[in-house]
Amino acid sequence: MLPGPSVMLRWPPMRWVMLVVLLGTACSSRRGSSPDGGSPVTPDSGRAASPDSGSFALPDAGPTFRFSAEIVASGCAKAVACANSMGTLALGISKQGIGRCVENLTRVGVLDLKRYSWLLSIWDDFDWLLQIALMQNMACVQAASDCPAILGCLNQGRTETACTIPANYSGERRCSDTTHLRGCMFGIEMSFDCAELGLECVELTGLDNDRVLATCAARVTSGQPIEMTLAVTCEGDLARFKLGDGEFVFDCDWLGATCAPGSYALAEEPTYCVGKSAATCAAGSNGSRCEGDSLINCLGGHEAAWSCASWGGTCSKNDNPYYPACQFACAATAESCAGNVLGYCGPTGMTAIDCSALGFSSCGSDAPRDYAQAWCVP
Repeated sequence: MLPGPSVMLRWPPMRWVMLVVLLGTACSSRRGSSPDGGSPVTPDSGRAASPDSGSFALPDAGPTFRFSAEIVASGCAKAVACANSMGTLALGISKQGIGRCVENLTRVGVLDLKRYSWLLSIWDDFDWLLQIALMQNMACVQAASDCPAILGCLNQGRTETACTIPANYSGERRCSDTTHLRGCMFGIEMSFDCAELGLECVELTGLDNDRVLATCAARVTSGQPIEMTLAVTCEGDLARFKLGDGEFVFDCDWLGATCAPGSYALAEEPTYCVGKSAATCAAGSNGSRCEGDSLINCLGGHEAAWSCASWGGTCSKNDNPYYPACQFACAATAESCAGNVLGYCGPTGMTAIDCSALGFSSCGSDAPRDYAQAWCVP
């Protein structure tokens, strides 16, 4: 799931660990369907023009990749089915279920990702690459009718199921040119075009025992060393800082926080975000709690209210008895199969999708566990 907590932020499973995204331009319209599931939307349609990369003002131009719940579900079902059948599975996982994909695409779908290049850099769960490539190529995936075509949509029209990345590259990703971030998921090559966010693909060397981090960022002077201290400046709630050859931004408002300028030790957590509430708390504490549909965390010594409802979630302890999290209300309910019909947890509750209607032969399921529950079978 999305950046999950260190002790500060009780978000579902994904960790704050440095890494990024990927592309595919196999279709004439890479964005996908409009929020109501209608006609495809072309890049930047109905939004403000993209600012130049570098140090610039960043108005919120609205969601970058937002789709209807039906489009998200069918896209996830198709991409996951093909990754399961054509990839080399790892992590002791027999197959992937579609629920993680549906929740993450719904959650990230409300964001203007131009304001979250640091979020993209630290999003590194095992299936993040499939999800971000799917978001950028949703229209292509919706139109594709078989797995080679579906996986080609996620990788600039090329299906590659024997993908390898040099061992010193973190998260198995690299820059294949100045704008394309390319990586492997279960041996399947996928890619993301940083240019759609007004960014470049940048490789940072020197982190984690000289491993290379490839990511989307605004490029700054080439050859900059990796500093262990971040000099953070603020534009309202937006934090901005440089790391090696890249400049990054993160909008603290998403967390119910604002930006505090200053020098900060390099960390994965947004330590420069301070809760907007006047209520104080012990910085670094893990006393998260729910207040209605908001998740209350302690950021910078002040309480911050992250609105789960802003993306269709709720605050609960459904899948963890110790910590609350923003998640769908049915998060603790297992995915399942009833013939060819797959039941998964979506924004309106348990939802059915017919695998045969998507062109697949059946529905497959596994004992409930984090990553593997139910999926369509080609």
